[in-house]
Amino acid sequence: MNFACVVKETRKSSLTPVLMLVFFFGCFSIPKVYPLFNTVLSARMDNFELKVTAALEWDESQEFIPSLNDGFKSEISFQFRLYKKAKGLFAFLGDQLILEKEESYTGYRDFFSQTYVIQKKNSGYSEYGSIFDFLKNYFVISNYRLAEINRDNFSEYYVQARIGLSPVKFEPPLHIITLFGSMNLTSGWIRSDINASEGL
Repeated sequence: MNFACVVKETRKSSLTPVLMLVFFFGCFSIPKVYPLFNTVLSARMDNFELKVTAALEWDESQEFIPSLNDGFKSEISFQFRLYKKAKGLFAFLGDQLILEKEESYTGYRDFFSQTYVIQKKNSGYSEYGSIFDFLKNYFVISNYRLAEINRDNFSEYYVQARIGLSPVKFEPPLHIITLFGSMNLTSGWIRSDINASEGL
């Protein structure tokens, strides 16, 4: 009987609709395209390996330094798509998506070592004593191994890339806060043909 009363009173609480709205919009928050983003992309062959380099040029890249120094984390993601160009009778079907890969970095300040850290999702981490060295390496991914393709017909393929940035990364359940600040930023997709041996 007491339990039923508690449930009844909880349903009447004015906080419940608010929490439901926050949860609903938090689940469907949409990253916005940031106009000051400039994404640079190159793709090259290294023997039979296709390697890509992508960099994000952001005019306000130093704006989130205070949040790092306050103990918050940041996250950047690099998305890549490999396409094969359509030709012949079936060209009207469009280019073929061969594969899609993603790498992400989490950036933060380690207050014990007094360094800035880039934690890479798939390849370890790096530490930097200077915030400027951190920024120089945080916004770029170099010589990322995307795929193995035949070197003789690499010109039949091309690469697309997109970079997403969360200047302040909130861990669950605090990630719902981003719906109010629209902190998830993303560039548009850009394309690069594959070079024989040269990168950025």
